[in-house]
Amino acid sequence: MLRESPSAFGSDYHESAARPLAHFRDRVRNDPENFIIGAFTPESPGGSRTIVGSAGAFREQEAKRRHIATVVGMYVHPEYRRRGIARALLAGVLTRLESLPGLEQIQLSVTLGNEQALALYRQAGFEIYGREPAALKVDGRDYDELLLSRRCP
Repeated sequence: MLRESPSAFGSDYHESAARPLAHFRDRVRNDPENFIIGAFTPESPGGSRTIVGSAGAFREQEAKRRHIATVVGMYVHPEYRRRGIARALLAGVLTRLESLPGLEQIQLSVTLGNEQALALYRQAGFEIYGREPAALKVDGRDYDELLLSRRCP
């Protein structure tokens, strides 16, 4: 995902590939405030499954910001897009976040021009509250990001 869509993520492929496995293991632990969920293919006759999508979130830890969580890393493999997987991943993340006591707001960002993702987030109740110019720089090119927010029900 980082190689295929470098302008869609704040993480860089080469930096991420150099990190130890323990770094990623910590991100997928079963922590209700800091997690990643996945979408997988059905189990094959040999019992294996392939991950085809993922999304995660983290809750702010500082006392004055604990009412905010951020959705990160939303991705669906191109071969599996337009099947409702992104919608299901987002719904799963939002359901988990909205169960957290005291959480009032969920934020995310999307690269300007990614209209499919923007439409998905707007359908889920997110509203644009800002734009960060040159939020990402990939191969010398600047990419703006739209900043979105949604109040918890």
